[in-house]
Amino acid sequence: MLSSLDAGFGKKDGERVFTAPSYVKNLLKGPAGLTLAVFVLDQLTKFLVRYAYDLGHRQELIPHIFDLVYIRNTGAAWGIASGNSEMLAVLSVVIVLFIVWKFDYLTEGVRIRRLALGAVLGGILGNLVDRILLPGVVDFLDLHYGEVFSWPAFNIADCGISIGVGVFIVSVLFAGDSETAGKEGITDTEDDGKV
Repeated sequence: MLSSLDAGFGKKDGERVFTAPSYVKNLLKGPAGLTLAVFVLDQLTKFLVRYAYDLGHRQELIPHIFDLVYIRNTGAAWGIASGNSEMLAVLSVVIVLFIVWKFDYLTEGVRIRRLALGAVLGGILGNLVDRILLPGVVDFLDLHYGEVFSWPAFNIADCGISIGVGVFIVSVLFAGDSETAGKEGITDTEDDGKV
C-alpha cells in the first residue's frame, strides 16, 4: 500500500496510480471549498466595483458609518509598504506555498484551524490576483464614524484573511481536550492512494 506521505506514481493492486502528499489531500478535503468561496466572492465583488464605478468613487450607504468606495492599494494593510506590489505578490506566493506545505503541521488535524487557513488562503489568493493583473488591490468597503474614526478601506479577501487568522489564533490559544473531537486526518488505512 502507498503511504499517504509519499507523492508520485506507484502501483496499487497492479494499477498505476498517482498519489498526492497528505498535506495536499487534507487541504482538498474541506478547506478548499472555503478557499474557493472566499476567492470567488472577492473577485466577483471587485469586478462589480470596477465595472460600476470610476476609481475614487464614494457612495454613502449608512450615513456617517459605512461607504462604498473604489480605491486601489499598492501596499499591504493600512497602506504599509505602499508602492511595493511586486514584492508583496512574491511574499503572498511564498506564504501560500508555506501554508499548503505545512498545512497538516499548522492545523494538527483540527477542523476549525483547517477552515481558518482555508479562508486565509482564499483571501491571499484574491489579493494576489489583483497585485498581478491590476496596478494595486481593489478596496471598496469603508467603515468610519463621521470624521472621528476611519478604518482603512478593505475588501472580501481582507475579511477572509483577518477572520481566518483570528479564528486560527483563538483556536491555538484556547486549544483543549474538547478539540480532539474536532480532529480529522488521513491515516494510511483511510487512504486509497488515488487522487
